Amino acid sequence: MNNSYWLNTAPPFTAPTVELPAHTEMVILGAGIMGCALAYWLARAGKTPLVLERNAHPAGGATGRNGGLHVAGPGGAPYHRWADRAAARAIMQLTLRNRELLEEILEREAIQANYKRVGFMHLAQAHEAAELKALAQALNEDGFAAHWLERAEAEKKLGTSLGERYLGAVLKPDDGQFHSARYAFGVAEAARNLGARLAFSTPAQAVEPGPGGRSWLIHTPRGQCVAEQVIIALNAWAGELFPELTQTIAPTRGHIILTAPVNFTLTPWEANDDWDYGRQLETGQILLGGRRNTQPDLDLGCAPAPGENAPPLEPSVVEALAQIAPQLFPALKDVPIVQAWSGAMAFTSDWQPLAGQWPGRAGLWVLAGFSGHGMPFSLVLPQAIAAQLTGTAGEAIPSAFAPERFLKA
Repeated sequence: MNNSYWLNTAPPFTAPTVELPAHTEMVILGAGIMGCALAYWLARAGKTPLVLERNAHPAGGATGRNGGLHVAGPGGAPYHRWADRAAARAIMQLTLRNRELLEEILEREAIQANYKRVGFMHLAQAHEAAELKALAQALNEDGFAAHWLERAEAEKKLGTSLGERYLGAVLKPDDGQFHSARYAFGVAEAARNLGARLAFSTPAQAVEPGPGGRSWLIHTPRGQCVAEQVIIALNAWAGELFPELTQTIAPTRGHIILTAPVNFTLTPWEANDDWDYGRQLETGQILLGGRRNTQPDLDLGCAPAPGENAPPLEPSVVEALAQIAPQLFPALKDVPIVQAWSGAMAFTSDWQPLAGQWPGRAGLWVLAGFSGHGMPFSLVLPQAIAAQLTGTAGEAIPSAFAPERFLKA
């Protein structure tokens, strides 16, 4: 069974039937965390957005199948390798603002998402040590917390012994972790309480210019709806409705395994040139993800079958994750693997998302392509898009995220 821990352990989500209006101001396509958060911010601004989601609950795609981590910083190239350091700094600051918003919203809306600041460790093999030390130095130069730890210090912070190939780590002390589905369910419920309309089991089947060319006509199995503004928050599924996006956003398979509980505490980490990552759950189980580098083309283009929420599991990747676990942490030797699941990420060629208005298409917006790094933007970018939609002041969206990089008028 390809079921994620997050969705298996989230509380039931009640989804009352929502009548489709013939006309509405704003429609959000997708109820992953981006769509739910955008609905939340719009509803807080007094709007009544309509969210269309093909599943019977939020977080059916990548949101409910990820690692449950909030790791600050830009995706793609490491911070110190960005040619435009000012751009990297701005993105880093945006993710730190996202963390502030996350902590604020979890408290304000009483969302029980098991959130904690626990830190995050970048484990170093010999060939990675110089690069990771340079990463820590660059972060420090720009005023961000990061520390190089020699092996003994790293093991003390980590909570267990490292495999022999690892000689230290960079610690970012303020990164966090949470229960992905509880987080998304809570934001969705808060949005609904504020007046957003969430229509589940209602997939958008087609979107085309509406009457007069100044609106958009959305087709669903339950009827049609005309909207003045449409926001695409479908991530890996965006190309199904908008074929132009298939040249820009590639569905990409990821795998995660889950061990039986262990009797030690483990700080979240990534390792092996950033191909592998993991964390510990409240149950004591260890979650490990990665090994995409063992697959042809890194599983780029490996999409879910129509109507499915994830690509099929690849047994060789599950086995590769099981094999790497004790190489990372010898204490995991002989600890059984009890669960595995896959998910569909959405990668762009530069690993940066698309966030903003579709050039030349008035009223059409894109919020997708997060390249496996969406959670650190999951509130701040929807808030920024909501500000643009409502004509209010908001965070500036980095030019590195501009849809114009790929989409032309």
